[in-house]
Amino acid sequence: SGDDLSGDPMVKRALEGEDSATLWRQGDELFTAVAVPMQTGPELVGVLSRLDLLLTNDSGPMHLAAALGTPLVAVFGPTDWRETAPVGPGARSLVREDVECAPCMLRECPIDHRCMTRVSVDRVVDEARRL
Repeated sequence: SGDDLSGDPMVKRALEGEDSATLWRQGDELFTAVAVPMQTGPELVGVLSRLDLLLTNDSGPMHLAAALGTPLVAVFGPTDWRETAPVGPGARSLVREDVECAPCMLRECPIDHRCMTRVSVDRVVDEARRL
């Protein structure tokens, strides 16, 4: 099994879009996260088509990646996973927290955003490993 680096602060920054960092090592293979700045449509399709795996939220790039067959892990919070789950030929995993208020479809949470804050980095990394 690989060396889990998901607790590393640099990995957390990468998953939050601030940096790129090694997520874990398996033999001689390194798995890294890279934050990709906003792209134009054709550029984004090019980037998404070259990825080994996309870690994403419920978003337009998630749907593009799914259509391209790019494996992905999608984190769902206030949006409805039953209505907006990715479809396409690639492997995918949905990560969500089963809370009583989700899906609320609200951009700003009036409570404590528990649908997102309860999703751990380790859980997302575990789902990525499964794919």
